[in-house]
Amino acid sequence: MNEDVEVIINKIKNENNVFEKASLILALKNDKSLRIVDISRLLSESPSKICQLLRVLRLPDIVIEGYLSKTISITHLIILSRIKNENTLIHIYEKILTNDLSTMQTEDLVRQHIYKIDPKGEKLSTEVRQNIIDLFKKVDPYLEIEFIQTRVRAKIIIQVRGNLDKTTQVLKKINDLFVR
Repeated sequence: MNEDVEVIINKIKNENNVFEKASLILALKNDKSLRIVDISRLLSESPSKICQLLRVLRLPDIVIEGYLSKTISITHLIILSRIKNENTLIHIYEKILTNDLSTMQTEDLVRQHIYKIDPKGEKLSTEVRQNIIDLFKKVDPYLEIEFIQTRVRAKIIIQVRGNLDKTTQVLKKINDLFVR
């Protein structure tokens, strides 16, 4: 590793100021032509964490001042940095201040803005999930079923293993379950 890069890496590791840390990472990226994945490896951080830190550099001064005055947390900064439109970002920042929003509430508000979905509601119960799995397992006990449910979407993945004859037969049985 280049000696200059090593010095900057050590500075980043010892830096407590998030903006200074992000600026040093940006210098590695731009001046030393290092890729995010390489920087993350050198810092023993995930690439997404490196990108989060870089995004805080784009925040408007009013939001940065809120962080420096300890009105909002670093987590608020990172969540807000996901918003690309500055006017929207400032509007949500003002809502955080006015309503004293927690980071979880801020995350919900930002997610609602980005995905245009209200994240209210509860996850599917274990019992209902199991009922759905049992329904599919009646078709073929070897089906692999995976549930993914987040605040903004849900997905059921049904995997059928076998040759075309086997998979076609199972898929037709699944079809028969729903088309009667």
